[in-house]
Amino acid sequence: MKLQIRDEPSWAKKIEPIIVLGRGVPAKSRILGRWAYCIAGIGNDGRWVRLYPLPIENGNRPLNPFDVIKPFIIKRHEDGRPESCRIDSNLVLKVGMIPDSERHIILERVLEPSFFMHDNSWRNKSLGLIKPLFLQINIHESPTLRYTCDYENCSGHTATFFDVIRIEARRRKLLASPEELENLLSQQDEEKLWFIVGTERQHPQIWMVVEVLISVHQTITGLQCWLVSQIKKESTT
Repeated sequence: MKLQIRDEPSWAKKIEPIIVLGRGVPAKSRILGRWAYCIAGIGNDGRWVRLYPLPIENGNRPLNPFDVIKPFIIKRHEDGRPESCRIDSNLVLKVGMIPDSERHIILERVLEPSFFMHDNSWRNKSLGLIKPLFLQINIHESPTLRYTCDYENCSGHTATFFDVIRIEARRRKLLASPEELENLLSQQDEEKLWFIVGTERQHPQIWMVVEVLISVHQTITGLQCWLVSQIKKESTT
């Protein structure tokens, strides 16, 4: 990944760029004293990194999948997970965005078999990228994903479907009505989806779906980003 950055501040010149792939669920940060989220991304060598905390702005996560950033890292292995780093939230420089033509190449490079979700890999690994199989979505009761992965003996996984949720007045609410969301999601299939998965700090053996990526209109983007764009489009027609 080659970047030509103009007027780059001195603190960022020697920092490795990170490609944002997934964004964590917003929660109240004790460090910042406000709502914040984490980033799951990869460096030039393809290694995963988890960056925290990044503040929520007007109820939104300002960074999106495939943004390229340079973060000032204060401490590595902040929470015991090998990829986790605490950053200075005031020193995060967005330096670019991965073009549509390169996104699929990047995902194929970090995509891996899902056996790590079924063995003891959680002891030294807490982030990964997989392709889901046999996906079922429930939005009406509680936003939930039920899916199987490509592990031969997989009996299925259940995870909260965070991509259909937003923060509003410090509460989690659906992006739109369950019926509208289901209609939009019914237009897609499993072959067009990628899951960024990660473990929970307090329950390191449990894998959650951090963010869903979707292939649509010859590009790959965050599923939530796509849903928001479609909801806005329908509201103006």
